[in-house]
Amino acid sequence: MAHNMRYRAELDGVRAVAVLAVVFYHAKLSLLGYELFKGGFFGVDIFFVLSGFLITSIIFSDLAKNHFSIRDFFLRRAKRILPALILVLLISSFFAYIFLLPANLAVYAKTLLSSLFFISNFYFFGEDTYISDSSDYKPLLHTWSLSVEWQFYIIFPFLCIIAFKHFKHKKLKFVIFWLVSSLLLAQFLSSWQPNFSFYLLPTRMWELLAGSAVAILLMDCKDNLNKIYYKVMPSVGLLLILFSILFVDDKVLHPSIITVLPILGTCIVIYFSRQRDIATSLLSLKPVIFIGAISYSIYLWHQPLFVFYRVKMGSINVQVSIVLILLCVALAIASFYLIEKPFRKRHLAAWKWAVMSISMLILTIFAGLAIFKNGFSDSASERLSPLAIKRYEDFKTPEFRRLESATEGRNYLSGNATPLCINRDPSDACRFGDESWVVIGDSYAGSFEYALQTELAARGKGIISLTYEQCSFVSDNLWFGTAPECAEINRRRWNVIKAFTDKKTFLISANYAQFKDTKMVDNPSHSIGSVLTASNVLVWTSLADNINKLLSMGHRVVMVYPIPTVRTDVKREYFRLLNVSNGNVGKVYDRSTKGYNAAISLSEKLDTYINPNPNPNPNPNPNPNPNPNPNPNPNPNLIIINPVDSLCEGHSCLIINKSGGLYNQGSHLSNAGAKLVLGRIIFEEPKTDPH
Repeated sequence: MAHNMRYRAELDGVRAVAVLAVVFYHAKLSLLGYELFKGGFFGVDIFFVLSGFLITSIIFSDLAKNHFSIRDFFLRRAKRILPALILVLLISSFFAYIFLLPANLAVYAKTLLSSLFFISNFYFFGEDTYISDSSDYKPLLHTWSLSVEWQFYIIFPFLCIIAFKHFKHKKLKFVIFWLVSSLLLAQFLSSWQPNFSFYLLPTRMWELLAGSAVAILLMDCKDNLNKIYYKVMPSVGLLLILFSILFVDDKVLHPSIITVLPILGTCIVIYFSRQRDIATSLLSLKPVIFIGAISYSIYLWHQPLFVFYRVKMGSINVQVSIVLILLCVALAIASFYLIEKPFRKRHLAAWKWAVMSISMLILTIFAGLAIFKNGFSDSASERLSPLAIKRYEDFKTPEFRRLESATEGRNYLSGNATPLCINRDPSDACRFGDESWVVIGDSYAGSFEYALQTELAARGKGIISLTYEQCSFVSDNLWFGTAPECAEINRRRWNVIKAFTDKKTFLISANYAQFKDTKMVDNPSHSIGSVLTASNVLVWTSLADNINKLLSMGHRVVMVYPIPTVRTDVKREYFRLLNVSNGNVGKVYDRSTKGYNAAISLSEKLDTYINPNPNPNPNPNPNPNPNPNPNPNPNPNLIIINPVDSLCEGHSCLIINKSGGLYNQGSHLSNAGAKLVLGRIIFEEPKTDPH
């Protein structure tokens, strides 16, 4: 039986604020270099509070009248969520088939399947974030929040029934217990397992329960407050929301105690907006209410629109963002009136259920085929230029995961046999040819392995691979990112090095930017023990000590300095240009100088520890850019390669040249990029033994 709830226009106003915050955040709107809606991601959290409030009000209202039906509850939710979602998925899948590379289409198909069955939050949580696309290129990333809500809907009605029957006069305490438990879990896991905390229900449930708590307060508690509170508090709540959206950025732990700001603000607005105060009046303006009414459709459309524009046309500027936002609103209006409203009727015609069911079946079949056929790679020529298809193989796999050996070895973490060289137990490292070279470091070092081994093999030489993702070559009580095993990996690396009976050439590189976030453990051979933040000096000194140890042992060291980071998804930009230019792609530079500036700063830091007496006369270089890290040769066995020399002209750094895209997977170099950086030192040296 239908529930009775008073319509509250100001809550549609809050929905409008939430959806616009999310859209503006993803549009990356800025003014004079300042990001305007840096906390726009909080819009999703605001939606969670509103959903929790609405669902709790409906369920407890129906339970009080003895009219609650689980079946009716889920039918109402399905009619509210599915129709517009299915429409967006159908249209997104059409454009995904046309625009995406086979590998990307196969990944899209997996997200499509998980979105259809409301488990996309689990999919995105389980992604290999080290090599997955950035959020700017995931058309269905936003469906994770729908999955969280749907999972909440599955559990919450039963919790309400239990609370209503057994905790009738303690419902609020019952909800607050679970709310606080979920918040504490989120606070703990956001620093330890951020993906779990971000995507999964246990750490998001408190936001929905915050809305539930307000619903119970409004139903059960007497109104004994002075009227001034109802005049002032809605404005306080709205200011908390706006402050969070405008001034808190995505570098904070989230969800966490910080997230309480927009959650509390939303709860205050819901509870106190009962009179015509300023905030309630603003939120109840007709244009604001209208945006709130179509907010679900706006939310569904915005991410695919932004993503497919980037895939087809490249980066988005402010003018394009505004056009896309207006287009998003237009599509939302159409889908609201043509799809959402007609499907919300109490008694839905059988043919409408049939249309939804058939559409879901079509999407499921499409997703299954796309996964099975590797993104329809056999028909890629119908969608992509011939040159794009030819170059596709070079970019299909990140360069640091490209080198394999005929002899399988053990992956350190899983213990499984693998032909892949990176991430192996150092004692089971890939070994090629005469093993005269050793590549050691994290995935940034791993990006050089394939190009180096290919060149050395032609000379009858070969490498030993001691690369491991996130694990720079530092002392054995330090670790990085999400890999506490780095401490043990470095201990085992030294065991391998000490066993060498001949002199070798070591190529060392790293993601030096991560040094500022290094962690320290008590004992690398046991558990990680207590986790401490390592000092900056300790990390850099540790790297320098390792290099000096190698030199003192008589080995040669080729030290690769920082690689300029890029903001562009180079692989996607390169293939976009190949398709629109018939293969005529010239030089393309990164649109920001931040990568260059960061590389110079880190190079100077390296000089302090590794090369304290740099030669003021750099190597001959047609590049007019000053070289802060020349090959100084204070020790003839130490060779320094600065990627800035090869990649940058002035303050602008190349991302594409006639050889192709120079990066593949974030700021990791591609095969062409690795060859360019190593070129003068490695590929032009005489084909003789370096020793």
